[in-house]
Amino acid sequence: MFDGHGGREVAIYCKNNYESILTEKNDDISIKGEKEWLRESFLRVDDSIRTEKGQNAIGDLRRE
Repeated sequence: MFDGHGGREVAIYCKNNYESILTEKNDDISIKGEKEWLRESFLRVDDSIRTEKGQNAIGDLRRE
């Protein structure tokens, strides 16, 4: 995602939204461990992109 393999728009979407997605689900990192915590955050980014709001944001970026 961040490297642009989903396209320029997806890379920009991730840049603009990853921090809030990373912190919105405030799981205790010590319980899951860093690797699993990060893996789940990347999956949440994927889920976010698939929502109507995410698709609209990607579309807006495409039109810019």
